[in-house]
Amino acid sequence: MSWIFIASSVVFIVVCYGAFKLKQANNEIEKILKTNAALKAQKDTAETQVKNAEVRKKNEESTITRNRNELIDSLQQSNDLRD
Repeated sequence: MSWIFIASSVVFIVVCYGAFKLKQANNEIEKILKTNAALKAQKDTAETQVKNAEVRKKNEESTITRNRNELIDSLQQSNDLRD
């Protein structure tokens, strides 16, 4: 009878240890998933900022070019442009 009690106690301890490790693993998985989601949000934000900066730079360049061209055209029309 004592062997049955010892064996069942060992099985119970092993099952409890397995459940404890499984709970730890699940907690670690949840932590990693939350970190992953936060990093994805940061990545999306950074990509949006880069895209916005590129669009702004392109718009500024086209504005500068257009203003220069408009100035040259107006000088040509008024015959003030020196060649």
